[in-house]
Amino acid sequence: SPSFPDVSLADGIVQLAVSQGFIPVSQLTMTYDRGRFESGTGPTRNQVQIHWQQVVKKLNQYVGGKRYYRKWGHSYFGYVLGVELHKDGVFHAHAVVDNWICFQLFHDWWQSKYGYAHTKIVKGDPVVSLRYVLKYVVKSDQIPAMFFQKRRRIVDPKTGRTIPEDTLTLGDAVKVPSGAFPPG
Repeated sequence: SPSFPDVSLADGIVQLAVSQGFIPVSQLTMTYDRGRFESGTGPTRNQVQIHWQQVVKKLNQYVGGKRYYRKWGHSYFGYVLGVELHKDGVFHAHAVVDNWICFQLFHDWWQSKYGYAHTKIVKGDPVVSLRYVLKYVVKSDQIPAMFFQKRRRIVDPKTGRTIPEDTLTLGDAVKVPSGAFPPG
C-alpha cells in the first residue's frame, strides 16, 4: 500500500486537475509487444513518452487536420499519463483524457505500431478513473505527463467543430461523437 507522502502526491494532482476543470471521459491503456523492438525488451520510459506524444498528434490531426495547432494549440483534449514498468519488464502506459477521441483510430494506429490498446468510457465518478492512472504514477516515482486545456472544449470528432458545452447534456454529448466509441 502507498505511504502517506504518495497519497498526498496523488491527492495534490487530483486537486490540480479538478481545479483546472479536468474531468476524465475516457481511459486508455497502451501495452507493448516486446517483439517489435530491436532490443527485444520493449521501449524505454522516454520512448513511451514519445509514443504518447505521437498518439496526441495523431488524434488531433484526425479532428483538426495537419494545422490543428493553429486551431487549439497542443491538444483539443487534456490528459494525464502514467507510465509503469510491468512485472514482465516492459513499460506500459495508462492515460485519462477529458474529451472525446476516436477509439477506432487510437486502436488501429497503436496496434499497427507498438502492441495492444484498450479503451473505455469513464462511468461513475471521474476522480476514480484519474486516481487509477495516478496509482501508476505514484508507484513509479515519476512525474506524470499532464496537459490541461485552458478553455474547455467539446469537439465532435467527425466534423472537428467545437460544440458549445452549455448546449449539451451528458446524454447528448455521448450521442454526438460516434467516432469516439470503441468498435463492436
